[in-house]
Amino acid sequence: GVMNHGRLEQIGTPREIYDTPATRFVAEFVGAANLLEGEAARRFADGATCALLRPERIRVGAEQGARAAGIVADSQYFGSFVRLRVQVDGTSLAVDLGGAGAPPANGTRVHLHWDASAIHRLDCGV
Repeated sequence: GVMNHGRLEQIGTPREIYDTPATRFVAEFVGAANLLEGEAARRFADGATCALLRPERIRVGAEQGARAAGIVADSQYFGSFVRLRVQVDGTSLAVDLGGAGAPPANGTRVHLHWDASAIHRLDCGV
């Protein structure tokens, strides 16, 4: 279970809690999270008011079939992966890439892909 100030937020297996957090607190507590709210949620999560998209579920690829495009603002090397910060129409998305190869340079336009199942709607009211 995940506790927040003495209150039980969610009960589940580690995988359930990570993949399908019930609240904003749980989503942010158990790992890196792109929390999509407002216009970004409506655009990327089919009209949801709040949703989660984990950085490791996003891929950089070709323009064709991309769900979004943006500009690389910065990158951080973490050994086994590189985390990009990509600016997409006023929304900043974290994107985790495998550590092999050079990441796109800052200022580069990239095309982002993810499976529909990568979006998880959640309660951001807490």
